[in-house]
Amino acid sequence: MDDTLKILLVDSEAGLHEAVSAALQRGGLSFTLQRVATPQALPDLLRVGPVDCLLCCMRPADALPAGGLPAGLRLLEEWLALPELPAVIMLCEAGDEQEGAGGGKGGYALRSLWLGAADYVLSDNLALLPRRVRSAVLHQRALAEARLHDAEYALALQILRGSSDAICVTDAEAQIVLVNDVFTQLTGYSFDAVRGRNPRMLQSGEHDAGFYAEMWRAIEEEGCWQGEVTNRKQDGETYREWLRISSVRNDAGEITHYVGQFGYVAAQRQLVERIHHLSQFDPLTGLPSRGLFLDRLEQALVAAKRSQRCVAVMLINLDRFRSINDALGQALGDQVLIEMAQRFSSQIRQGDTVSRLSGNEFCFLLGELADPELALHLASRLQSLITRPVESAGHSVIVSASIGISVSPRDGLNSDELIKAADAALMRAKHEGGNCFSFHSHGMDEDARRRQLIEACLREALGKGEFELVYQPQNSLDSGSIIGCEALLRWYSPQLGMVSPGEFIPVAEDTGLIIPIGSWVLREACERNKAWQDLGLQPQRVAVNLSARQFRGDSLVEEVRNVLADTGLAAEFLELEITESALIHDLDAAIGTCRKLKALGVKLSLDDFGTGYSSLAYIARFPFDKLKIDQGFVRDITHNPANAAIATAAIAIAHGLNLAVLAEGVETEAQALFLRSRRCHAMQGYLFHRPLAADDYARLLASRERLHLGEVLAQGNQYLLIVDDEPSILSALTRLFRHESFRVLTAASCNEAFEQLARHPARVILSDQRMAGMTGTEFFARVRQLYPDTVRIILSGYTELESVMDAINRGAVYKFLTKPWEDDQLREQIREAFRIAASKEPS
Repeated sequence: MDDTLKILLVDSEAGLHEAVSAALQRGGLSFTLQRVATPQALPDLLRVGPVDCLLCCMRPADALPAGGLPAGLRLLEEWLALPELPAVIMLCEAGDEQEGAGGGKGGYALRSLWLGAADYVLSDNLALLPRRVRSAVLHQRALAEARLHDAEYALALQILRGSSDAICVTDAEAQIVLVNDVFTQLTGYSFDAVRGRNPRMLQSGEHDAGFYAEMWRAIEEEGCWQGEVTNRKQDGETYREWLRISSVRNDAGEITHYVGQFGYVAAQRQLVERIHHLSQFDPLTGLPSRGLFLDRLEQALVAAKRSQRCVAVMLINLDRFRSINDALGQALGDQVLIEMAQRFSSQIRQGDTVSRLSGNEFCFLLGELADPELALHLASRLQSLITRPVESAGHSVIVSASIGISVSPRDGLNSDELIKAADAALMRAKHEGGNCFSFHSHGMDEDARRRQLIEACLREALGKGEFELVYQPQNSLDSGSIIGCEALLRWYSPQLGMVSPGEFIPVAEDTGLIIPIGSWVLREACERNKAWQDLGLQPQRVAVNLSARQFRGDSLVEEVRNVLADTGLAAEFLELEITESALIHDLDAAIGTCRKLKALGVKLSLDDFGTGYSSLAYIARFPFDKLKIDQGFVRDITHNPANAAIATAAIAIAHGLNLAVLAEGVETEAQALFLRSRRCHAMQGYLFHRPLAADDYARLLASRERLHLGEVLAQGNQYLLIVDDEPSILSALTRLFRHESFRVLTAASCNEAFEQLARHPARVILSDQRMAGMTGTEFFARVRQLYPDTVRIILSGYTELESVMDAINRGAVYKFLTKPWEDDQLREQIREAFRIAASKEPS
């Protein structure tokens, strides 16, 4: 028993309190023990909160007049009439078990059991108390649960017998266990005639096996099937019925029963469905009721725990709603509630739920959130929706709302905790004057206030000319020349300072402000590119990002056509970048939009490839010209085999689909050389230039500056790469091989070694085993994936068996040599390694 038990000790003399407490502690119970000196105080204490066990230590000597009960038993008899009485254990003296003890019939201890006590314990054997408390509490809880189940069963039986539809209940093996009177009237079968039989006995033969197979598939997978069926009565007459079969599952999810419900009349069927609907949905708004909401919340918490994600609960209370009812009437108030329900329903994702809990209070459930900030975005959208006027009966009503938000697991692990946390946050929002939202977590509250301020400033930024475009050059990895640029949006707010695009773009997307902002970006970038061409600068493409909202808008194609016509920019010099997330909602519509854009003559590129739902099946259907590799795969491409493999595969896909391929976020020469060696066409990133203001970019174009990369030498050149974090070792080994036919490269760390490998095609690598940050074995495991044709040798001063076995088992090394080395032998080992490397080259 893991929970803490609340125990009351009724003891007028306070003699046993310490002994009882000590006995319970020795028994390993988690408990609180409170002494009640006067029995008259017990009912009030029971009303304050739940009590698990009651210990009664009233003495039998305090007898009533002749024929009466002792004091302890009299109290027990009175207490048994109290509602919610906990388990009662009598504390008795040693002689109370004897027949006739305590006066009257039977011993005092035994008579307490006869009256209704759960158990008794003798005061000289308190060691038994913990075990008997456990047993009594568990027994009491089981009885309470059984009473609840009995009440539910009785209610269900009463409903079944009173139903106007025929009802048939079977067990998990589809054997009939219960039918009602209507079933008997409609089919002609009595309960005794069908008990234990399978309902297939009613089949008329008019439906084939496929019909029943689909029926059972729906029942097993969806929990319910309904439809019209032709069945046969006991007398052979066939009849058509509307049949609904539902499965009943236990807490473990196992099917325990099936319930079939049918009747002749459609109106009856509709009535049953209406009753079922009303039990789970609010009759005014049609939203789920509180019970259904709590059920879905529990399911969402289980799913979120399994996927290690979050669940958010959002309580929404319409501010000063009573004044609307008082001033304009309840009918208009109801219309406001219905309109709010419709607006809220338009914002839910699959798996989310919005419910009307009571009156003017709604509740949102956001399931499986990857980022708690998504709740912040929804709260902001809801506030915008709520404040739109509600037009009804000639009135225009403006409503505001207070919103309280809690997020699991930070604010709670179960539904009760989350709802309480959201309610506390709602109270804080109301105390702040309403028309705002508040998180239970203060940290998220600060984020929310920051977001609201960004949204307020963003609404005025375009009109005040606070936006600017900067341009990041794009370079050919073959020639190094500038082949185009990407227009990037920057915002400097006088109130907020420089705001990161990662912070304001999501706000613009959520509020719809991205549409006018995106239109401004498109026109400004085209005007600027045409102005550069008019100055005589080299014509090139400017790439403009399209937001998902822009792309799915009805007027995008016409807008692009108009901008090109107004600015005079030839379509071939405009490139539109589209992210994967903008395409997946409606593939056919997205393909149609792309084809219309291509018909204008503009170029299309797929942005951030690999970060979304990359599917070769749909990429091949789009008329893209270019594929852009996301910078997340480029950042550690020279030493992360997984990202190197993804980037290499993306380049191969692009070549296979006849697409140009550009890598974003290239910051080092090693990254650029690695990409070039994999036949990537172009790059953009800080290696060449940070994004530049328009005038600075024009000067860069005029200078004809190029990207200069070191040459990757032909494969025929022989390089030995030596990796060791001891300078003296590197120096000694370099001298040792200075007269050999191969050239020697050195690296003082594994990261430096990856840089060298990206620049030079070293065929043989000699590495120390024990180095800071990464062992030689770990280093070679990555090298094996990135450069599988290299010959890898470990030279170590440590020859522990585990390191040797690890290196061999990983298949990452050719040989494991020891320090100190013998010069001639080491030279010959390296020469032999080059001979092996040469044998791997294609003839």
